[in-house]
Amino acid sequence: MQVKLFYISYRNKISLWEQDYLKKISSPIKLDMKPLLSKKSYKRIEDQKRYEGDLFLSSKADSSQYHCFDKSGKVLSTEKFANFLNVSQTVTSLFIGGTYGIHNEIIDKALSLISIGKMEFTHELFRIMVLEQIYRVSCIHNNHPFHQI
Repeated sequence: MQVKLFYISYRNKISLWEQDYLKKISSPIKLDMKPLLSKKSYKRIEDQKRYEGDLFLSSKADSSQYHCFDKSGKVLSTEKFANFLNVSQTVTSLFIGGTYGIHNEIIDKALSLISIGKMEFTHELFRIMVLEQIYRVSCIHNNHPFHQI
C-alpha cells in the first residue's frame, strides 16, 4: 500500500524526528512525504486557506480520492487507522492543512475527515504524531511485538 502525505509547510525542512520515522516505516507501506511550501501570506484567512487548498490540488496531479486531517473528523484508534489504510485504495492520499485549517471546498470533496483529537498542535508535532501512527500501522501489518492487538 502506498500512502502520500501532503502537508502545508512554511519552511522547506524535515525534522530529525521525521527523518527517523521515515527510516523506521517499512513494508507493506510505501510512504511518500509531499511538502507544499506556502510562499504567500494573505490578510484574510479564507484567502490563505484557498491558496493552500489550490497548492494541494495542483500538486496532487492525479484524480485519486483524498482524506483530510481535521479536528471535526472521525477519531480513529491505531487499529482502526490500520484497517482504514488497509481497505483504502492502493494509493491513499492524506492532507494536513495550514495554520488556519483547510478550505471548505477541499473538505467538501474529501472522501473522509480524520481527527486525532480536539487539541491543536504545531505542524511539526502533528506530522510526527501522524508518522508515529503510520509506523504503528506498519508494525501491525508485520506482526511486530511493538504493537500487539
